[in-house]
This record gives sequence, structure tokens and C-alpha cells, in this order.
Amino acid sequence: MQTLSTYLAGRKKADFARAINVSDAQLSQYLSGYRRPSYKRMLEIERLTDGQVSIQSWQHVNSHGLSAAENKGRGA
Repeated sequence: MQTLSTYLAGRKKADFARAINVSDAQLSQYLSGYRRPSYKRMLEIERLTDGQVSIQSWQHVNSHGLSAAENKGRGA
């Protein structure tokens, strides 16, 4: 399981935003942790990422859009 930020590293974020039918700004808010997607959109993200970004991954995202493991790696 990985976060959406990790999944999108090296990928075109604008293309993914279009695929889930959100603006680039809204996707940026998901990635920063400022906003969480709706349950329906989480399901769509899980489907489009072939389960690599599961619904459960959103439960572990802090206010900076980082999982606990990623946050630990930053010395926080």
C-alpha cells in the first residue's frame, strides 16, 4: 500500500487529475493533505491505481499528505 503522493511520483499529475475528473488544484490539495477525496473518489483512485493506493491509505495520511512512515523518514 502506498500514498497517492508516492504513486504519482514521476507521473504526470495533470493526466491523473483528468482521469479522476478533478482540477489540478484539487488534486494538489489531496496530495498536500489539505483536502481528502470523497469516498466515491477514493474508490476511483483505488481502481485507477490497480489497488496500489487503497482506501485504507487515506487513513494514514497526516496534514502534510505524508504517511507515518514517510513522515518518520523526514525526521518529524
